[in-house]
Amino acid sequence: MPVDLHAFYPKLKQRMLDTVFVVDENNRIVFVSDTCEPLLGCSSDTLIGTSITHSMHFDDLATIRDSTHSS
Repeated sequence: MPVDLHAFYPKLKQRMLDTVFVVDENNRIVFVSDTCEPLLGCSSDTLIGTSITHSMHFDDLATIRDSTHSS
């Protein structure tokens, strides 16, 4: 089901307490909640467009790759 992300983002960002990442089919970050800054030390704007795998621990990459390609 398609979602109007431009309408959804502002509401999500204002109400989010946890850090949430949304990635596309190429593992590029398309959304990060604003709560990432205190946790990660960088703003959501600096993470959008980068690969989520750059933020993952090496030991977790295979598990994540397998789980996202199993569907």
